Amino acid sequence: MAYALHGERLFDEYEKRFLKRDVQGELVGKVLNPLNWPQMSGGSFTRSDLAAEYYDQILFDGATFGDLRSRGGPFANVAATEVTTGTRITFNQNTFDLFCADLSKVTLARAAAASSAVPGVFAPVDFDNFAGRCDFDLRANETRVLGSDVGKQNLGRATLRDHELAALEDSVAHRYLHLIDGGLSDNVGLRTLLEGMEASLASEHFRQISGFDKLKRFAVVIVNSLADAENDWGTEEKPPNVVSMLIRATGVPIDRYSYEQVELLRDFVRALQKLRGPDGQPLAVEFYAIDVNFDAIADPEEKRYFRNLPTSFVLSAEQVDRLREMAGRLLRQSADYQRLLRDLDAARTCPPGLSDLMPVSAVPNERK
Repeated sequence: MAYALHGERLFDEYEKRFLKRDVQGELVGKVLNPLNWPQMSGGSFTRSDLAAEYYDQILFDGATFGDLRSRGGPFANVAATEVTTGTRITFNQNTFDLFCADLSKVTLARAAAASSAVPGVFAPVDFDNFAGRCDFDLRANETRVLGSDVGKQNLGRATLRDHELAALEDSVAHRYLHLIDGGLSDNVGLRTLLEGMEASLASEHFRQISGFDKLKRFAVVIVNSLADAENDWGTEEKPPNVVSMLIRATGVPIDRYSYEQVELLRDFVRALQKLRGPDGQPLAVEFYAIDVNFDAIADPEEKRYFRNLPTSFVLSAEQVDRLREMAGRLLRQSADYQRLLRDLDAARTCPPGLSDLMPVSAVPNERK
């Protein structure tokens, strides 16, 4: 979100603003500060609200989604989980239309706090739900997006998504939305993308209004920072403690589910490549699945070091530096990432119409 807001200049500031800052210690200090106790004692202002104020101070400078849109930067698709229903809430205007709310007035810091509100550590971030008090109609909107024959289409994920959101149309039963960590409903952030891919396969109307029928290259960089500390449970007759089992019981399914999402995305792209565009020609979509994952570390000692790092809001300067170096290394060693760079370079340096014909090896070295 900070990159979407600040652009390239963030790389000159992010280390100082966040990476090498004791975010965890400063947040704890704010909670323990007696000056903050009065506003937290009423119940409506929580640790998450305090965190949102802090994120705004160090990263977002008071910016809202309206500011983000006006700056024309990349679109940031932020997700949280509505704890009452388990619904995935994406911070875009289409979703907030259902709640009869204006997303442009929501601060980026508040969305960041909701998206990272880990249960047990942070309280849910609350939003008002005014569904039914404006002219928005969920069914009419679905028809507008997917076409008039929406009822005839096989859209399993879109249907599930529709049911999730429909539950929140009752603003009496769900007067307030209680949002927590988005990872609980979509750990690697691919569900929105998968729903869009499914809709593009089923609806020609959706392909046209979304631009899928003009898509040439489709790259997904998945950064999975799964921590998997070593254990010796298999060598002991006594089972692990309850906390350890709970952590393991949630981490393993999430990791497996994330893997399945990536493979499903590949299947959708293969199906998309078989469709034909408005000109009657097959959709020539190149897909690049770039996975940045500690499992790709070749050296056993290095892999052990990174998999045992804590998931925390504070790391030492050495840990931060090693993580950044390793992330870059894993990215560059990805075969799909290298193929993407070559294809983009060929498209930039070849005359129009020739980029699909010229072998990459023919591009001059100084341009690679």
